[in-house]
Amino acid sequence: MPNSPAYRRQRNLIINYETEHLGWAQQRVLVIDEDLGKSGTTAEGRPGFQRLVAEVSLEHVGIVLGLEMSRLARSNRDWHQLLEICALFDTLIADADGVYDPANYNDRLLLGLKGTISEAELHILKARMLEGRRAKARRGELGKAVPMGYLRRPSGEVVFDPDEQAQATIRRVFDLFERLRTVGKVMRYLIEHEGNPVSRKAMLEDVWNLHEDTDTRAIDNFIVRLRRYIEADPTQPRHLLTVRGVGYRFVASGG
Repeated sequence: MPNSPAYRRQRNLIINYETEHLGWAQQRVLVIDEDLGKSGTTAEGRPGFQRLVAEVSLEHVGIVLGLEMSRLARSNRDWHQLLEICALFDTLIADADGVYDPANYNDRLLLGLKGTISEAELHILKARMLEGRRAKARRGELGKAVPMGYLRRPSGEVVFDPDEQAQATIRRVFDLFERLRTVGKVMRYLIEHEGNPVSRKAMLEDVWNLHEDTDTRAIDNFIVRLRRYIEADPTQPRHLLTVRGVGYRFVASGG
């Protein structure tokens, strides 16, 4: 971040290298800071790292400078790719600890070790963060982001967003889920009994698990809605047929 201490340290380092007594004029120093705040786990989504590799490959770079160079990539694959390219195009690497030549065996060995340690640090950090989350969960203090349409009160209670449109949308989603989930159960039941008449009472017991006296007209209303999903013309059904005095019969071929 522009106002973070790490960012200011990097800018001061660049200014020092730009001073005349170190031999670099300002116009000869290219600052690449597009990846600030991004993880070095992978090169994907890091245009700064990709640009650095491209500039070195084009022989535009004599030395790569940074505070902790091994943190350029917390993946050994990406780190060693950069070292290989720097060695191939005679590009030096420098950080606060010293200047390294990737083409030199001893320097390459040290840089490789730094990269390995950097990658290992990432796993250690992840393990510490995970253990911290588990500790908060054991204390009942772990809070996760609530889904869209909800808010978390200071007390920890999760409530609907006060926005009426958001509330209406959330309720609509749950209504559709409940309806379609039941539709799926009914369709699966009818397909299992394809070609055979199924009574309303059997559907109530097998699909909804209702064994008490229930008005079977509820099934008729549901079938009317179901036909809107599967019939080209719900008024002239070809698949979900009515069997008078019994119930309904499903025919896949539309006969």
